[in-house]
Amino acid sequence: MSFLSPLISATFPSPRPGPHKNLGYAFLSTPALAPWSLKSPTFISNGKPALNLLDIGYAVYYPSAPPKRGWLGGGEGTVHWLSDPKKEVVRGYERFLGKRTYWLLVKAMSFFVPRMRFRANRNAPLLPPSSSSQYPIVVFSHGLAGTRTTYSQYCSALASEGFVVLSIEHKDGSGPLVTVSRGEGDGEKDGLLHYIRGTDLLWAVDEDSSLSHFRTLQLQMRLREVYETYHSFRRVLAGEVEPVFEGMKGDQPLEWLASLRDKVDPEQVYYTGHSFGGATVINTLQTPPPDSAYSRLPVVKAIALDPWLEPLAAPAPSQHGGPVSPPLLVLNSPGFTIWRTHFQRLVKLVKEAKGSLITIMKGTHQSFSDFPLLLPPSSGSLRFLAASHELSINFIRGHLGTSPILKDLQADGGEVEKDEKGKMTATSAVAVHLIGKD
Repeated sequence: MSFLSPLISATFPSPRPGPHKNLGYAFLSTPALAPWSLKSPTFISNGKPALNLLDIGYAVYYPSAPPKRGWLGGGEGTVHWLSDPKKEVVRGYERFLGKRTYWLLVKAMSFFVPRMRFRANRNAPLLPPSSSSQYPIVVFSHGLAGTRTTYSQYCSALASEGFVVLSIEHKDGSGPLVTVSRGEGDGEKDGLLHYIRGTDLLWAVDEDSSLSHFRTLQLQMRLREVYETYHSFRRVLAGEVEPVFEGMKGDQPLEWLASLRDKVDPEQVYYTGHSFGGATVINTLQTPPPDSAYSRLPVVKAIALDPWLEPLAAPAPSQHGGPVSPPLLVLNSPGFTIWRTHFQRLVKLVKEAKGSLITIMKGTHQSFSDFPLLLPPSSGSLRFLAASHELSINFIRGHLGTSPILKDLQADGGEVEKDEKGKMTATSAVAVHLIGKD
């Protein structure tokens, strides 16, 4: 289970565990259904609001027909892993990592990473379902320093199983760089928003200026972005709004939209996210729609990958957003499981939700993303991603309890066995803590 590092090959592997071996990728944006802004905090550089939601953008991963000969060269196409302008994306990572502390890593990123691609047929039409059924939707929320493409492996694997995956481009300042409306942004360049640091912000008098408070405000915006993404795509499917497409020319937008007509089910939604995105998932389940313009999300099941609970209110708000919480699966990395206080809170939350909680061994917090694949050896990273996909898809299909990776394993109820150094002692591929409703 190995491949040539994308630092050398400039291409990520092709995760195709499902029956659909040809995948498409498109990026679209629409005006916000319910524009929103906070007066504080503002950017020190230009006085503009730091949290401002005027439009919504998201990547779509989906099953596609094989490319025609002569189009995309007659074979599977590739998509740049970093969006344009790539130099500004790298600058955003400098702000996140700290240029002095991670000087060598930032230099390597600026040289190698802009060349990297993942395999997908850019802007190809949607493949019609093989039966009268429609494709379900998956909404995905990235973590800090993530983007709409840095989870291409996880999103592509779900698309190969017959899902249309909407990967949100969060514009809350948690990503390295996003494009915003002209005249907006952090002031470095017009229309661009880099990763927001605490030192970039100016707060109102007597307002909590801590970074933790800013994270809770970002979470408020993320909640709206989740609703905006779903309602944007639903309106696109219904022909109620005309999106702006990235890289489409001529009749391509009309052909792409026509390929979706009556092929996607907007009432069957699965919802997942990693880290800050995992917190976004849990917050969404616990909170009513943030605006009367939004109808409730029809979430069938939810998956949180290493959810970062600190931005959530403590204790978590009650399930007042709806009468029934959908089934919840939480997948952890070992680092988040041995984080004692955080794990105790997580166990309580998952128990209350009657959910399932599993740790995938031999990985790190970033193992749910594409980042670990950048550096060899690759086999461990690929195994971790394969396990996260197997558990995710079996949970979606209602077969989590009979998943082969869980065979002969018993739930420990959250009482994790550790050695004298505090490391987990599990010798299996995963450690099972809670198994709930499926």
